[in-house]
Amino acid sequence: MKQPDYRPYTPYIDSLLKVADAHAPGARAELEQTLEIAWALAFTLKSRERPPVDLFKQIQNHLRQTIALLERLEKHADWSGVCFERYIAGAGIAEAVTTRELFEKGIALPRHPKIDHYDIPTLPADGRLVAVNVKEVLRRVGFKIERQREKSTRGGQPKKDHADSVSYAKQFFVRHSPHRPSTNPDGKFAQFCELFFRAVSGTTMKTGGLDWHIREALKR
Repeated sequence: MKQPDYRPYTPYIDSLLKVADAHAPGARAELEQTLEIAWALAFTLKSRERPPVDLFKQIQNHLRQTIALLERLEKHADWSGVCFERYIAGAGIAEAVTTRELFEKGIALPRHPKIDHYDIPTLPADGRLVAVNVKEVLRRVGFKIERQREKSTRGGQPKKDHADSVSYAKQFFVRHSPHRPSTNPDGKFAQFCELFFRAVSGTTMKTGGLDWHIREALKR
């Protein structure tokens, strides 16, 4: 994702300097640099945001419906083998490796293979054929998606963008503010962190919303 030329944090620079009472020479330039780094990191993290919950629900529903429809089709004699697929290993759709080959070379498939047709080509004399149960592949895909989704949300871990923003805010505040950073939610440091987060993320943080991250940052 290409970063836009516009820097949305620019209008907040004067307010941040005022909150921190940072008037020393070089403070503005360093704040701009700190905001630039924090904003670029926040921009990168935003591009990796979790997919919406509705998308997971839609995928799982469609997978279940597709499997159910395939099972109905399989009940007809002429379609009993519709979910049994065969592929030539290494042709872009499937691959087969030994344990040793997996250890030495790993395994990878092109994400978007260029395949002219889906008819099974003639199996070379030294080739390998891969047989696949399509329904089980679909079930496996659904299981993999659900497991990864649960793993990404397990434990209620604090958001990385919040923690990173507080960390960068602390670096500047310690160097240029006459005020000592504290966990006081009404203090200068908390106000600075909340405004800093808004500048780099474009999101307004409610009062006290960064308290946990501030406490963690001040422990270090």
